[in-house]
Amino acid sequence: MITGISLLYHDLYSLISQQRSILEKTAYTISRLLPTASIELSSETKDSHTSNDSQLQDLLFSLQTDLNIVGGIFIVSSKPPFQVLSSTKVGFRKGDHYEIPPLDSSLSDAKSTNLYRRDGGFRLSAFAPIRDASGEVVASLALESDESAFILRLIGYGLHYLLLALGLITIGGFIFLWISNRTSLSLKKLKERYFTLFAESSDGILIIDSKGQIQKLNKAALETFERTEHQMIGKNLFKIDAEDFNFIPLEVDKNIQNRTLSLNLHFRSKAKLILEAEKIRYLNYSSYPLSDGKDVAGALIIFQDITSDFIREQELHHDQVQLRSENLQLQQQVITDPLTHTLNKQYLYYILDEKNLKWMSVEGCSMLVIDIDNFKQVNDIQGHARGDEVLQSFAKFLRGFFRRSDKIIRFGGDEFIVILPRTNIQSAARIANNMKEKLAKDFANTPSNILTVSVGVAELQPRENGHAWMNRADKALYQAKHSGKNAIQTDDFGELEVLN
Repeated sequence: MITGISLLYHDLYSLISQQRSILEKTAYTISRLLPTASIELSSETKDSHTSNDSQLQDLLFSLQTDLNIVGGIFIVSSKPPFQVLSSTKVGFRKGDHYEIPPLDSSLSDAKSTNLYRRDGGFRLSAFAPIRDASGEVVASLALESDESAFILRLIGYGLHYLLLALGLITIGGFIFLWISNRTSLSLKKLKERYFTLFAESSDGILIIDSKGQIQKLNKAALETFERTEHQMIGKNLFKIDAEDFNFIPLEVDKNIQNRTLSLNLHFRSKAKLILEAEKIRYLNYSSYPLSDGKDVAGALIIFQDITSDFIREQELHHDQVQLRSENLQLQQQVITDPLTHTLNKQYLYYILDEKNLKWMSVEGCSMLVIDIDNFKQVNDIQGHARGDEVLQSFAKFLRGFFRRSDKIIRFGGDEFIVILPRTNIQSAARIANNMKEKLAKDFANTPSNILTVSVGVAELQPRENGHAWMNRADKALYQAKHSGKNAIQTDDFGELEVLN
């Protein structure tokens, strides 16, 4: 009796496991056939009557019909609360809440549920992540199969064992044959559908055992490896062979042996496939563990040939590095004043752009407008060459005095602007005064001892635009020059031009 119950449990568990495995593989294959762009577009709107939603639902109905799925196909959001994006099941509309049956992992993995009851019947559900080209999960595919008829067959199958245990061998034998035949036919149809998808997939598919030996592969895989099925079956995927192909992971910490076969983990990575001495292909692959119910029996490997994209990516990266270097040199020339090697007016306009002013006003930022007193006399009496030397000396002094984070800009002629980040007007005025005193000390015993400056100071106000800020600082400079020069004038807050 105990032996009979044990056999019953083992057979029932095996049948349900087979059903779950087929559903998982079918769900995963369907998820690969769905257009991620349409799904992302559908998730962005609540309107269910768009042409995009209609096309997506038509595709789901077509897949359900072609695969003879009894139940429903759902596309649901990838994160809770789970909402239906599209469905083939009557009564479900876009935006409805989708109740996820109990799972032993997240929806980012391809998994199935145990049997559960819903709407008066028995269900099995399988889930597979729908990923975009970068590998990010944009939604989840739920394949809900009505297993009421299957359960009746399982119950009948169980009754058969009980009848055997009670000695009703003859009646139980007839029931057993009938149920076994129906169950076998059902499983056979599901397997045929799966193997059709397996054979016709545009992605290469390999099935290996726990030792890495290839057990089965599809037509796309044979074309990629450029081998016949006879040459491939039994080959070890991990063995390095100078006279045959070599499958080499590009990420050392990600390989099928350590992650999938040893740790029972699914992962995605890239590999280099060496076919001949000068023939190399690059693959983007996913590895899924295959279990016999207890241990990892092997791995399912699905890959795409990305050789052209990979080579273009490497060439583009090289070109970008070279272009970045050239751009940096060019940008430096565009924003640098050739005479004083300070920043120029072009850079000032960039600083005063509305996008940059927003964060500058939050942290506090002040502007110094500096004008060299009596500079015109230097040009008129000593000549323009001497004037250029004075400008260069003064710019060198400014670079040595101010912080590296401060922006020193030659606005034109003998006028310089210094932007002081994270500095309020009181600190800016104190810095300007220290600069004026150090300037007098440094140039006291030089031919340029006439060098003094007038300074206008203004702090950037919230929601103030760059023109208004600079205009206030310029007015403060004007007041400083007309108060006798060699002076500092601050503008606490003038009239504002408020940003919309």
